[in-house]
Amino acid sequence: MKQFLNYKIYAIHTIKCWKTNDFDIALNSFDKLGELKGLVNDAVEEDGLIKIHKMINEWAGSEPIALDREIQQIIGKHGG
Repeated sequence: MKQFLNYKIYAIHTIKCWKTNDFDIALNSFDKLGELKGLVNDAVEEDGLIKIHKMINEWAGSEPIALDREIQQIIGKHGG
């Protein structure tokens, strides 16, 4: 599950950067990517990963929104 969540985090960041021309939004997305990736990699229990997955989904739903189909397209193209 950790690998999938990491793929999803990178996909969301890619989509958010693609959808904006605002440097601050892209930088905030990069910061969030680092935060969530750290949480995923440090998690030791499945319950923790489920909570982190919810956080990832909430981030995807914030502006600029990364749609599920967009995320799946990127993950599918890159081995996820």
